[in-house]
Amino acid sequence: MAASFLGTTTASYDVFLSFRGEDTRKNFTNRLYNSLKKAGTYTFLDDNGIERGENIKAELQKAIQNSRISILVLSRNYATSGWCLDELVLILKRYKTSGHVILPVFYHVEKSLFDGKIGNVAEAIAKHEEGFKAEKCNEKRMEGFQRLKGWKAALKQVAEFGAMTLNKQADIQHELKFIEKVVKVIEDKLSRTAMGSVPQLIGMKYRTKDINLWLRDETTSICNYVISGIGGIGKTTIAQYIYNLNSNLFEYSSFLKNVRETAEEHEGVVRLQKQLLCDILKTKQVNISSADEGILMIKQALRFKPILLILDDVDKPDLLDVIFGVRDGFCLGSKIIITTRLDWTVNHSKAFKIYKVENLDRNESLDFFCWHAFGQDFAFEGYLEQSKRVVKLCEGLPLALQVLGSALSGKKLDVWESVLEKLEAIPNYQIAKKLKVSYDNLQDEHDKSLFLHISCFFVGMDKYVTTSVLDGCNYFTLIGIQNLIDRNLLEINDLNKLVMHQVIRDIGRGIVRQESPMDPGKRSRLWHYKDSLSVLTGKTGTETVEGIIFDLDGRSSTSMDSSSSLAHYIGTDSFARMQNLKLLKLNYTSLSGHYKEFPRRLRWLSWRNCSLRSIPSDFPLENIVVIDIRYSSLKHLWKGVKFLGSLKILNLSHSWELKKIPDLSRLPKIEKLILKDCVKLELIHESICVVKNIRLLNLKGCKSLRNLPKNMGAMKSLETLDISGCLTLQWVPMQLSLLKSLKVIRADELDFSKLRFQPWRNSFVSWIYKPPRSEQPLSWSFLPCNLVDLSLVNCNLSDDAFAVDFRSLSMLENLDISGNLIHSLPESFKSLSKLESFNVQNCTRLKSLVGLPNVRELFIEHCTSLEKITYQSALSKKPSISHAHDNDNLMTVQGVFKLEDLENIDPQLLNLFDMNLESIEETEVKVKQFTSSRKRNLPLQALYEQGVFSIFIPGNRIPSFFLKTMHRAVTFNIAPNFKVQGLSMATFYSNNTLKINGADDKTKSRDYWHANRVELRNSTKGLTWVHRPTILGVPEDNNEGMTWLSHWNFGTTLMEGGDEVKITVSLKSYRFTVEEFGLHLVGDVGECHNFVMVSNPFFVRNVVPGDSSQRGGLYKIPTWS
Repeated sequence: MAASFLGTTTASYDVFLSFRGEDTRKNFTNRLYNSLKKAGTYTFLDDNGIERGENIKAELQKAIQNSRISILVLSRNYATSGWCLDELVLILKRYKTSGHVILPVFYHVEKSLFDGKIGNVAEAIAKHEEGFKAEKCNEKRMEGFQRLKGWKAALKQVAEFGAMTLNKQADIQHELKFIEKVVKVIEDKLSRTAMGSVPQLIGMKYRTKDINLWLRDETTSICNYVISGIGGIGKTTIAQYIYNLNSNLFEYSSFLKNVRETAEEHEGVVRLQKQLLCDILKTKQVNISSADEGILMIKQALRFKPILLILDDVDKPDLLDVIFGVRDGFCLGSKIIITTRLDWTVNHSKAFKIYKVENLDRNESLDFFCWHAFGQDFAFEGYLEQSKRVVKLCEGLPLALQVLGSALSGKKLDVWESVLEKLEAIPNYQIAKKLKVSYDNLQDEHDKSLFLHISCFFVGMDKYVTTSVLDGCNYFTLIGIQNLIDRNLLEINDLNKLVMHQVIRDIGRGIVRQESPMDPGKRSRLWHYKDSLSVLTGKTGTETVEGIIFDLDGRSSTSMDSSSSLAHYIGTDSFARMQNLKLLKLNYTSLSGHYKEFPRRLRWLSWRNCSLRSIPSDFPLENIVVIDIRYSSLKHLWKGVKFLGSLKILNLSHSWELKKIPDLSRLPKIEKLILKDCVKLELIHESICVVKNIRLLNLKGCKSLRNLPKNMGAMKSLETLDISGCLTLQWVPMQLSLLKSLKVIRADELDFSKLRFQPWRNSFVSWIYKPPRSEQPLSWSFLPCNLVDLSLVNCNLSDDAFAVDFRSLSMLENLDISGNLIHSLPESFKSLSKLESFNVQNCTRLKSLVGLPNVRELFIEHCTSLEKITYQSALSKKPSISHAHDNDNLMTVQGVFKLEDLENIDPQLLNLFDMNLESIEETEVKVKQFTSSRKRNLPLQALYEQGVFSIFIPGNRIPSFFLKTMHRAVTFNIAPNFKVQGLSMATFYSNNTLKINGADDKTKSRDYWHANRVELRNSTKGLTWVHRPTILGVPEDNNEGMTWLSHWNFGTTLMEGGDEVKITVSLKSYRFTVEEFGLHLVGDVGECHNFVMVSNPFFVRNVVPGDSSQRGGLYKIPTWS
């Protein structure tokens, strides 16, 4: 997502100096401080007046926060001071979050000592640990151990930094020369960070995580990373942050700003080359006479020098060749980051990584805006609603939020209201100026005009409809749309709709408005209600107008102005002077008058809620491409036969009075006929079958339609047929089976129990609404073999009626049979090897889904009888199963979970918890299942899930030999050489008297479910496991409580001796409180060792290893690193 800084804060200090006073205050540190001061480097020394006391940490943190660089003078006794170690932790925290620069200086010590394993540093840490252990106050002892953990991590990290070392043997002369080198390095680093300070960022750390990992990856062969996005999205800010955070990892680094703008200026390429060479050669001036000479000098300079290079705002990929010659000339290990407004198309011979910056989300946007408007991350009292309106207008664009926040800062509410009203009509000038660059840099006038059409008329519309209309207007729409996508001015979403950022859309509309600021009738496009109303009622339109939207949908009579009474009845003569009009959207409006002088170049007519009973014969449709007259009052489409040689899409959906579709034989190019919910439609003319190009026929909800055209087998281009809800349909032609083009059939709500098979002229099937005369199964031979998508929802299908031979439908990818009466699937179902999505929701009689293909999505809500789901083969990944509730009897889902009766469990697994079958076989437990909305009582069951074996049993059943604690989070170190093979856990929990709101609510309870979890983290190996049980035992209200016993089966490498492990248990979804937690490590017999609790050291005790043999039915736990 986008990231940007909350404000520009000037650093109070250039350098923060951290040192151990007794080692270096009177010698090295004093001389270094004076040399920095002499060089004009403003340096913070902690002797400069901070009084030691309770506020010291806050004062130091402020000083570190307001410094650009920290120098760590790491000496022999540095680690003996908790004060120094706390400073170190604060400095490293700033480094991780804000790109703070760090320079470690090892003074008379070896760098290797600071890994904390041997020598003075290790001894110092051991003394600190002894001191914390001796602390009598539990709270202070715990606080001490947390500090110790942070110190260890900080020392280990600082030992990995690039550093400068002054040997113990150095005399005073060598030390002074060394200090000169330190000062020079600091000056160099200050000049690097001077390009931008990036404090207080929103979400920057997680947004740049992948790029930062890539910069530290020395093994990758990919040396280029592209950061792309629209203007103002935060690309430069992200690049600055990354540069500040990582430039110290490279000996050479350079940040070239405004590459596009600079390269366009006179000798701009040479200036860019000079800056790069100055940064590399660490000099203030380089002489270059031409770009070609600059290329040669750069190649020579970079030949053996790995560099971090950031090129900000590159608009042409070949610009890199202009500046550098051949991009492959960089030294191995170099990393190049490019920011661009382009949606970068990667050359097949080059290796790039791509990061497309996304908008801030709503909460981030509000925080960001408030920082600029109010100087804090929340709005002043009374300003919240207005702030939310601004956030909505800006749609997560940082530039817009920053500009508007700054402009509104300190203004009264009435000014805010006025600004907001203006913004809804006219974009802010500062924002528009910045973003218009992307429009200005479009390839040609064709793409610019296409952008204006889309921004004014087609945002949110289907790509196919838009392309059809604009192709009819002589645009090259597909390549034009791609050019806009490449410039990040447009996106196509998963629904094939055109998506444009609202601020970008408003830039386009602002450009059109400037064509004639005071006279809208002279603009090329009209979309705003008031402008369109003014032009139409005043009849001031001109030949300049190419498109107009006049949409009264949602406008109440009370919200309209005094002229709005005319809005519903516009005269056709209002359009007489607009003879270049091609795009017309007139929703909820009536026209009066004749159409003889109506514009004859119309390509797109959208007229929802049209009051006409029939389209007039003089309405000029000869050039029309798309007619969209949904929710009309039409009874007849038109009289006679019309020749519409350009018409591609005819949408008459929800025309509730329409009774028949006339002869369409003279519509040679029609591709889509949409008649959804034309509830009185009785007849479709047979001529539709001779229209060769029709691809989609949508008859959904045509309740009065009795017959389909007989000769549908002639519709060789038909791809989609929707006859869902055609409740009086009598027969479907058998010829559909001959249509190789037909890929999608939707026939929902057709009652197949009332249909019987009857041949018709050897070519058709007659399905008659009569009681069946025989028990013959229904024939499904009308289904074409190339079918990809089939929907038969609520068709009253029984097992007999669903006896489909799926072997003839081997291409099927999506199947929806929700709401039917089947008990199981036919054997031939296994032949659907390409099936990706399968929906059986509300099939309440369905008992099993056995041998499923490896579907990507499976929908099983409200399958109340379903017990078992298995697949034909082992799953390569966990399937996406939607089972929100009401799957009360589901016991097994392959690859997800399995409930097993205890009598089938290996007794050795029960022995892990000091239990035997005889003692618990009569026990019942109340459970809440993720697949069900109800609680129910069951005999004890074992749960196998994600490699974890679990049992829920009433009472406190934590075995006596388990290590126990009252905490729900515990950290421990496994003893060296202990060979871990498993981990057993026991959690005793009870009802909490403070009931969570909505905990018993059927819908809300599911939102809380994911709060039930065990998180196990191996900090040493960087591995994390998160287990959310499918079933949870519910304690009775008798204070007996419930114990969750679980065993995690590991191999021999995921968890080893010496590893630090943290376990956290959370049961927050209902009203449960963790009372006690138990833990037991399972390893090789005979190798008994301690494991040490870090967060609770008073619980140190021996662990008696149990049987570690591999258990049947346990799966290896998946890991995420």
